[in-house]
Amino acid sequence: MAVSRDLCEDELEDDPPIRSTRLLSDIYQRCSVAICEPACCEEALKDPKWKNAMEEKMLVIQKNKTWKLVDKLENRKIIGVEWVFRTKLNADCSINKYKAKPIVKGYAQIFGVDYSVTSAPVSRLDTIRLVLAVIAEKGRKVFQ
Repeated sequence: MAVSRDLCEDELEDDPPIRSTRLLSDIYQRCSVAICEPACCEEALKDPKWKNAMEEKMLVIQKNKTWKLVDKLENRKIIGVEWVFRTKLNADCSINKYKAKPIVKGYAQIFGVDYSVTSAPVSRLDTIRLVLAVIAEKGRKVFQ
């Protein structure tokens, strides 16, 4: 039985790439990216891009009224804040933006003194779907 030459050549070709797969060279290129982020607030304040990121975050906090400034109580320690810095990248490893956020040192808090309730609003996906279905049925608009 003779094997046709065309059949053998087809076997030598690779299958078309499956969606969501990447070449190893692309992965290696992304892994070789080194980004230096500030380790402390003083270091970040020396660089204008990080200083802008910090100022931008503080403006958002003030605009959203996330925190409320209060007077220090006597015989109480002030709970400190630590800044965390991250560089957000695009898919091609170019820099998208610089993010800075202040994190409260919660380990220094005492229940009943510094805080009394610990809860976070959580919604189940089923509940969100139900609310959106009712809104769509009524022809209403949804705003975030």
